[in-house]
Amino acid sequence: MSKKLLCDLHIHTKNSDGDLSIEEVVNIYGKEGFDVIAITDHFLDADSLKNKNVDKKYRRSLIREQLDEYYNEIERCKELAMEKYGLLVIPGIEFTANTRGFHILGLDVTEFIDPNQEAEPIIKAIKKQGGVAIAPHPVNGTTSSRHEGNTYLWDRLEKFRDLFDAWEIGNRDDYFSHVGMEGLNYVANSDMHSKKDVSSWKTVLLCEKNVKSIKEAIRSGDTEVMFYSKNAD
Repeated sequence: MSKKLLCDLHIHTKNSDGDLSIEEVVNIYGKEGFDVIAITDHFLDADSLKNKNVDKKYRRSLIREQLDEYYNEIERCKELAMEKYGLLVIPGIEFTANTRGFHILGLDVTEFIDPNQEAEPIIKAIKKQGGVAIAPHPVNGTTSSRHEGNTYLWDRLEKFRDLFDAWEIGNRDDYFSHVGMEGLNYVANSDMHSKKDVSSWKTVLLCEKNVKSIKEAIRSGDTEVMFYSKNAD
């Protein structure tokens, strides 16, 4: 039977630039009563990793040699989360090309995708694995945001609008009304890096609590959003 699922589909951990381990994240969201989370640590392209003009904290990233360990840890915590809290954990990646100005979330991806590519082949590779491709924090020139440099995808909306399964309409406390005005499928997430970020925009899905149903709901645009304030200590 379908029910409304409270979801956060954009979360970073110590595997990239987050403050918490995957298990710590699971315990926080489990105690808050969430239904679904996705772990989406940064996987930077080579130019971004080497860029001396980017603050070191923005160069913290998974590397290819760490991916198996990363996905194994997500799998371990996935079992813990479901057993202890009934919380579904989805593996993911945020492909981060800071020097080229685009970030791409891939949900339910567990096989290597080269981050040293243009945006379109990354999106196609996510979908080839059966994953969901999301355009995070798609700011435009009129939006004041923590992500002022991430204009690449939005500036090329006609090219990318139908390639992505959804666009973030909410990220942390930012709300991107232009996503709704364009009639795009949307989700909303915390872009969590620390515990305080749990209080943020969230996605609500009306579907079964399994990965297949969640992906179908996102692709069909059957989503709602809400601003969530953290309850538990």
